[in-house]
Amino acid sequence: MTRIESNRPARPLLEVVGLSKSFGGVSAIEDVNFAVSSGHIKGVIGPNGAGKSTLLNLVGGSLRADRGAITMDGVRLDRLPAYDVPRHGVARTFQLVRLFNNNHATVLDNVLLGAHLRLAPSILSTLAGRSGRQEERLRAKAREWLDFFGLIRTEDRAPRSLAFGQQRYVELARAMMLEPKLLLLDEPASGLNDAEVGVFAGVLRKIRDEGVTIVLIEHDMKLIMSISDEILVLAQGRKLAEGTPEAVRSNPEVIEAYLGTPHETN
Repeated sequence: MTRIESNRPARPLLEVVGLSKSFGGVSAIEDVNFAVSSGHIKGVIGPNGAGKSTLLNLVGGSLRADRGAITMDGVRLDRLPAYDVPRHGVARTFQLVRLFNNNHATVLDNVLLGAHLRLAPSILSTLAGRSGRQEERLRAKAREWLDFFGLIRTEDRAPRSLAFGQQRYVELARAMMLEPKLLLLDEPASGLNDAEVGVFAGVLRKIRDEGVTIVLIEHDMKLIMSISDEILVLAQGRKLAEGTPEAVRSNPEVIEAYLGTPHETN
């Protein structure tokens, strides 16, 4: 799919207003506001303990906010049960790779699991062993995503046999089977070497060009500065700054709290 450029500003896909979450009286997220434009990549950075993963957990539905609103395409995600958020087009990967390696599960099996939230129970039984056109359609789609991530020759292998970077791509292929509008990524470049990070940046741009909006937590400053349309900076659970990579890089408060000197961020 070719990305269509326009002079008009992109409409917000995701809007977060007054979001707050505390654990045992300790505030993890406090009155955070931001928006993510459709078809954009939003980077999220900040020191350890800034509330970044908590923020993604709130948007993704695995945590319930104490206060605030999370709206995507006019739907209040914060009012939905956790299992219903993915049905509205939100997919998530985690800092630690989470793949199924038991019961002789293959790479293809793992990718197919990403479709389970869109399937009726009868289709789930089909995937359990019965033949059918729907099963073949889903398998074909899973293979398309494996090919997209350069993994088509690995479909029959056990995930544990793959290199770490390849396992990351299996996770992404599984997330894309959900046909997400919004993809939440928590440190997806963690564990990748410099060469792999460069390739991974291109992969994220390709996903964006497929029409998927991305919110990305990442500590690799070179990566996040190069691919983000905008960056949100958190510190102690609050929004410290928000803007283009260039604006964030030169923001004195951000430099003092997180980035260090401008020279150190190059």
